[in-house]
Amino acid sequence: MNTLAKYEFFAGYDSKQRPIWTRDFARIKPLVDWNNNCGCVTMTYDAPLREVPDVHYRRRKIPFQNINTYILESDRVAGPWKLVVYMHEFGRTGLFL
Repeated sequence: MNTLAKYEFFAGYDSKQRPIWTRDFARIKPLVDWNNNCGCVTMTYDAPLREVPDVHYRRRKIPFQNINTYILESDRVAGPWKLVVYMHEFGRTGLFL
């Protein structure tokens, strides 16, 4: 866990839209980019469903205000992603999904 060289990072897609993985941290790219709507991310592989649920929420700048939360899903870590639900001002910033 503490050895950076053991990790691979997402580095975008090749010309055939296949994911590129790298050990070079300087080459990383975001898996999901939604202007001013991405924040904390929780991603877990669900073996029975063979899917990767991905939960994002956008933390507001003012403490204890409600936050926008959304859930995406894909059958691959690198996507493509499908929006499952978007919850506008779902809960307080203290809530961690």
